[in-house]
Amino acid sequence: MTQKPGKPKRFPFLVGSVAMVALLLGIGIFLLKQNYAGKLPIDTHSNLTGGTHSTNGAVSPLLFGTNLSLFSSNGHVLNSSGTRAQLQHMHIRIISMPVRPELSNDTEIQAAQAIKSIGAYALVILRGAVDNNVLADDTRLITDMNSVFGNTIVYY
Repeated sequence: MTQKPGKPKRFPFLVGSVAMVALLLGIGIFLLKQNYAGKLPIDTHSNLTGGTHSTNGAVSPLLFGTNLSLFSSNGHVLNSSGTRAQLQHMHIRIISMPVRPELSNDTEIQAAQAIKSIGAYALVILRGAVDNNVLADDTRLITDMNSVFGNTIVYY
């Protein structure tokens, strides 16, 4: 059978594509089996003392977090040790803490102390451009977070 000039050969391309997909699937299945068999090292311990945290290719524990609403000083996380114990039991690793203009400095520090008592990282949401006194307020907040967390990593 002769081929017309200018018409590409489709069969070799199709075979090559199928072989490539099969090879990639095989590699993926092999790597998954190695991981589930426990042959790949996975670090499940978090490092809350500061410094670098390495998970050796595992999923970051920082994906498992929650948000504080922090609209007032009457929040469950701030006032209930049972709520904090449940968050710790759920292995919450990072907590997002908003900073609102109506909150007192004491409430912000109390929220930071609650996050620290759970053993989670703090992700502090700075107000930024919506604040007329942004530099002074953010500097004060960062100083407060440093007094609570010390050398532990705080994300902003």
